[in-house]
Amino acid sequence: MNLQIAPAETRPVKPSQPLSPVLGPICPSCGERQAYQLGDGRLKCKACRLKYTPQRKPGRLDDFTVRRLVRHFWSMAPIEATAQELGVDRKTVQRYFSLIRQAIARAGDERMNRQRQGSDLQGFFVGRFNHRTATALSGGNVPVFGLVRLPDSLGLVFPSGAEDWSGLELGCLRFVGMSEDTPSAAQGQGHAESFWSFARARLKHYRGGFKRHLGHYLREMEFRYNHQSDPQALDRLYRLLNPGPQWRS
Repeated sequence: MNLQIAPAETRPVKPSQPLSPVLGPICPSCGERQAYQLGDGRLKCKACRLKYTPQRKPGRLDDFTVRRLVRHFWSMAPIEATAQELGVDRKTVQRYFSLIRQAIARAGDERMNRQRQGSDLQGFFVGRFNHRTATALSGGNVPVFGLVRLPDSLGLVFPSGAEDWSGLELGCLRFVGMSEDTPSAAQGQGHAESFWSFARARLKHYRGGFKRHLGHYLREMEFRYNHQSDPQALDRLYRLLNPGPQWRS
């Protein structure tokens, strides 16, 4: 007896629909925001094709928000306006701005330690303090920070023990060069005037709140001055804040 097996019922296979990119967390490899949502919960970057799952630690902002905070810091946006636009707490914005500034300061200190030997000290900015008694030696002028010329930028050096500059009279700050009546002295004076004009205008934005941690704020001004025309400035700031991006491939 011949047995005939009936063919199994088949259903027409629908062609798979192409995935549409969605806006998600920034790709940790190339910075692209458009990505494809994969079935396992991961994202696949539309630009570089990296498959990744951003890791968010408890109490920590996601990568996209951190990058927006970095951008607002670089543009010197007010804390209140930043908090409102990003939808985060004012204290969170204040904390991240402080973390960015601390990261800049650490990087600046490390850079000066590496390059100090090949640097050219142009002179010192000296200032007057309204809560200190002038001595015969200082004449009321205390070194606040030194200006150093590096091969491709300007650098700052600070006297030891300089922490709290609450009594500093910013308007009385002046530059004293290391030498006088020489081409290098004139060049140093020009560098000093250029930097201080740039820095002073931006320090006023903080309305005196910088004096207790003047070293950090001056390092910020040093970074801003050296990278004012740098198209990669935002990426540099982000890498200083997040030297090891959090993701899983």
